[in-house]
Amino acid sequence: MNNIKDIFNQIRDIPYSIPVSIKEKDYCCSGKHKILKQFLDNLGYKTRYQVVSFEWSSMNLPQKLLNVPHENLISHVYLEIFLNDKWVDMDATWDPKLKSVLPINEWNGSENIIAVPIIEKFSLKKSQEIMENENEEETIKDLKINGKFYQAFNRWLEEIRKRK
Repeated sequence: MNNIKDIFNQIRDIPYSIPVSIKEKDYCCSGKHKILKQFLDNLGYKTRYQVVSFEWSSMNLPQKLLNVPHENLISHVYLEIFLNDKWVDMDATWDPKLKSVLPINEWNGSENIIAVPIIEKFSLKKSQEIMENENEEETIKDLKINGKFYQAFNRWLEEIRKRK
């Protein structure tokens, strides 16, 4: 279990940021959980993606940020890991320097708080399809619609991290 905790913390502690170009490293929820899944799968654990929908407007973000044009309804990815004969939620999305504004998870083998207020939890089949069908074309389309918001969101997170 210590291995899982160390790996979880390592991935969780990567500063969250949404890539604003296809060349940028992906450290948003899907990118961080792809990395976490690979590590855990390599250690022999059974993991699976879970995708949910949420609204940015439900996240208690500053109005100035919410005023930047964007799609309000969006998806969030986290993992489920099979431990002690059951599937357990594992969400390493937000890094600890964001604890003043977002829920930061610790790993102790029990359910994590999901990083966003869930509207709909997709089926495992649909969650898997969403993760398998990510592609450059979809990313470019998303960035045209939401890119300015993602940039503003990333800047806001940086401001939060600099506060003491």
